[in-house]
Amino acid sequence: MSIQSDQRKAMIRALLPSPVNALLDVGSGPITPGYPYADRAEQITCLDWKLCQVEPIPAHVQGITGDFTTVELPRSHYDVIVVSDVFEHVQLEQEPAFIDRCQTLLPVGGTLVLSVPHQGTFAWLDPYDLKPRLQGILWRLGLYNQVHNGECDVRKGHQHYTQEDLSQKFQPLKLVEARYWGYVYDPLLSWVEGLSKRGLMPAELPWLNARCATEFERDYGTRAFNMALKFVKT
Repeated sequence: MSIQSDQRKAMIRALLPSPVNALLDVGSGPITPGYPYADRAEQITCLDWKLCQVEPIPAHVQGITGDFTTVELPRSHYDVIVVSDVFEHVQLEQEPAFIDRCQTLLPVGGTLVLSVPHQGTFAWLDPYDLKPRLQGILWRLGLYNQVHNGECDVRKGHQHYTQEDLSQKFQPLKLVEARYWGYVYDPLLSWVEGLSKRGLMPAELPWLNARCATEFERDYGTRAFNMALKFVKT
């Protein structure tokens, strides 16, 4: 588990309300014995289009494989919906359906916690934005024929958002709280991890991990590299 992943989960946990009855984790990724939100709801549903479960998972956590915009789920049922680093991967045409699904699955008073890359000072350093941006240029020139490369929409890239962007997109949900973290060492660590997988750098640089951990202790506000938002349905 990377310190970046740990920090994101800590920020999301800080925005979750007191333990509730039902929680839906959209784009949950692998479900493991140490599932990070297990203590925050009596019933938890993890949804992913390519779900992976590492047993034993907590008894009150269930997994569903499917597309969030089309899979059958009960309306107004989930007290909390978690969308952690997922929305930036949604195809442009699917964004309205994705947002509408969040709204219809929440009851009045329900909470949506959403994390995304933030349009901060060093957003341009994002290594995950390089390939889709290049593919987007080729798409506009007619030299690349897919609008979604399997990771994100090449027309928007690995998009970094502002609080204002998402507050407007997710109306009429009401934005009640925002958290920011990361600055420059965060994207640099992602570059190192990506290059190390290709054998181009050492697998670990302890000094960089230490700098990143120290960076996470500071609130960079709207200059930050990441953002988590808490919305409530009124």
